[in-house]
Amino acid sequence: MAQNARSPVKNVTDTEQLKAKQNILDTVGKLRGGHIPDDSVYHRKDIRDRLLITLGPLTRPPVSSTRWRRNSARKGYLTILKASHHLLVPFIISIPPSVCATLTSNGSIQALAEDEDLLSTRLKLDDDARELLDSIAVDGGFTDDQIYTDLINSLFLEGLPICDPFI
Repeated sequence: MAQNARSPVKNVTDTEQLKAKQNILDTVGKLRGGHIPDDSVYHRKDIRDRLLITLGPLTRPPVSSTRWRRNSARKGYLTILKASHHLLVPFIISIPPSVCATLTSNGSIQALAEDEDLLSTRLKLDDDARELLDSIAVDGGFTDDQIYTDLINSLFLEGLPICDPFI
C-alpha cells in the first residue's frame, strides 16, 4: 500500500487498523447532522458501556483476560480522547472494547490518534446527544470530572459567546 501523505503511518498494512479508520470516518459522516441515531449500529447501551469504560470508575473484573481487555480498551479510548475530544464519540461508536484493546496492544491506537484525517473531525452534537452523554455521566459518577467537562464543552460549545462576524 502506498504511503498516505496525510497519515503518520508509513506503509500501513494492518488491515484491522485500516478497517477501524474507515469505520470511524463512516461514523463521523453519519454524526455530521448532530444526532446519535438509536438503531442497531448505534446501540445506546454500547455507547454507555464504552463511555463508562473510558471515564467511569476503575473496576476489577474477576477474570484476568477481561481485566486486561478492559484496561487496554480504557487506555486506548483515553488516548483518542486526549488526541481529540471530537473524535471520541465516533470512535466509541465504531470501535468495540475488544478491538480497541487489540489496537492499543499492537500500537495502532497511537497511529489512529495521530492520523490527520481523523484529527480533522469536528462535531457539534444536538441536545439529545447531550442528554445521552449526561445521563451516562450521572450513572458513572463523573459529571464533575474535568476530563468529562472538557469533552462536553468541546462538543457542545457551551460557555462560548455567540459571535456574528458581520455585526
